[in-house]
Amino acid sequence: VVGMDAETQVLTVKHEAIGDWMEAMTMGFPVKQKAEFERLKPGAKIEAEVKVQGDDFWLEKIVTQP
Repeated sequence: VVGMDAETQVLTVKHEAIGDWMEAMTMGFPVKQKAEFERLKPGAKIEAEVKVQGDDFWLEKIVTQP
């Protein structure tokens, strides 16, 4: 996690390639669950599921890594 926008509940994440869906990059991912978003901090290393529905995408099942 390289940044967080509490107003829009978007995490900026530097991530590895996500299957054949997306190459490695740094970008914003919405987090729908407020409690899940609020427990994170910039600098955290995370694993998460990317959910895609039409043109929408978001992170869920976010787990912090040591």
